[in-house]
Amino acid sequence: MVTLLYKVLDIIILPMHNNPLLHYRATIVWALAMVLAIFGNSVLWNADPGVNWGLWVVSVVVVLTIVTRSRYGRVDTPMVVAGTWSIVLAFGLAMTTQQEITFLLIVATLVLLAIALVTTGRSSLDAFVAKTAISAPSQAVRFVMHGAVSELAESSMSFRSRYARPAIRGVFITVPIVIVLFAVLADADPLFGAIGNHITSLLADVLSIRTAFFLLLFGTTLGAYGGVSRGVSAPPVVFPSYPVQLGGTERRVLLLSVASVVWLFVASAIASQWADPAARAGTGITYADSARRGFGELSIAATLVVAVVLSAERFGTRDDTLARRTSLAALAAVGVMLGIAFTRIVRYEWAYGYTMTRVYAQAYMVVVGCALIILALEVAKRIPQGQFTYRTATAALVIFTVSVYVNTEAWVVNRNIDRYVKSGQLDVRYLTQDLSADAIPALVARVGGLHDPERRDVTMWLRCDAPRWTQHDNRWFAWNIRISHSAQALRAFNVGQSCVRW
Repeated sequence: MVTLLYKVLDIIILPMHNNPLLHYRATIVWALAMVLAIFGNSVLWNADPGVNWGLWVVSVVVVLTIVTRSRYGRVDTPMVVAGTWSIVLAFGLAMTTQQEITFLLIVATLVLLAIALVTTGRSSLDAFVAKTAISAPSQAVRFVMHGAVSELAESSMSFRSRYARPAIRGVFITVPIVIVLFAVLADADPLFGAIGNHITSLLADVLSIRTAFFLLLFGTTLGAYGGVSRGVSAPPVVFPSYPVQLGGTERRVLLLSVASVVWLFVASAIASQWADPAARAGTGITYADSARRGFGELSIAATLVVAVVLSAERFGTRDDTLARRTSLAALAAVGVMLGIAFTRIVRYEWAYGYTMTRVYAQAYMVVVGCALIILALEVAKRIPQGQFTYRTATAALVIFTVSVYVNTEAWVVNRNIDRYVKSGQLDVRYLTQDLSADAIPALVARVGGLHDPERRDVTMWLRCDAPRWTQHDNRWFAWNIRISHSAQALRAFNVGQSCVRW
């Protein structure tokens, strides 16, 4: 598929050094930026998040691919990876109604677009290091501003007639003065008054927030594509470097201490879990405390240990067998620690119900577990391949994407009702007030299995309050699959019924 796309691009746009369109580079860049700005302004302005964000990001990435292919004769892997992930996450806005997730999706999409821009012309995946992700937004802003200024300067130089530039300057000087004169004379003559009102109305339309939004889109795309078409590369990120180097002794002491503490905790946690202190009177620990305490701290501790081992590998000697084995022992202990933390959350969920916060905590633990496995493989090979950040970020993006595209809130509803069938306990307020519209189809499907008063409360909410949650922009580009499914489920559930509050 990728090969076919490249062949099509070869036919449509040849590499720049052989391309007759090179002479029309500025015209093509301005036209592409104008089209994208008009399209973005049409589907994004004052519209609810939906498929519109994904459509605009697809357009941006496709045009960036074409311009990059035209300039360099190729499209390199880093840009393809970042661009693809930005498209996947952008369409996630059409898959959820959770406001926090929507915000994260927008931010992640913008960061990935920035990475795609600053990695144009770079063929190695080594471009995906931590400092690239950290610095990509600021680099992209500088790149875009430089490209936009260069395009504007070049366009102004294209007026080579000795009469053109003075005429343009004269227009820019004259127009404001004429507008002021009409405004001043508007009350002195009916004709001038009508013209003045018309100018005022026109200026109100032109000098609007929507116009500013259009100019933002236009300037951003113009600067990005202009810079890429010129072959301008983003400057390399230079962080202050310090001559930090761990000697063999320091590295061994650090890793042995960390591994000892973690294994000591693992042994204590296993013994405590086996002894079940919550079951003994006089300990002051309830079952709730025993089940929930510490899984946040365990996740932080696991992250810290991974960072320590990674730093020891980065700043230490790589031929130290004892340090390498100690690192693997510490990582193994962290794996057990994560297992204990995950088990505690599972026990707490079964005892007190499922929430999105607990699901997110479990997802974070899975990400840390993936980082743990990746780092252990690199340590075992003695010479790390230097792609720890890229691989870990890929694992995190996969897990995040799955949680967005799969209706996680529906899963939470189903698990809580399954628990209700066995225990008779259900937090109706959480299911109806703290979740988003994503949960409505699952509630409609499972309300028949509830008993009063839970069934009565959920039914009343579905008939009286839930319809407001499905109010959404009806334009085609704001379509959201969760809103659509929720609205259909409510219509089927409430057909022939009215809102009655008990």
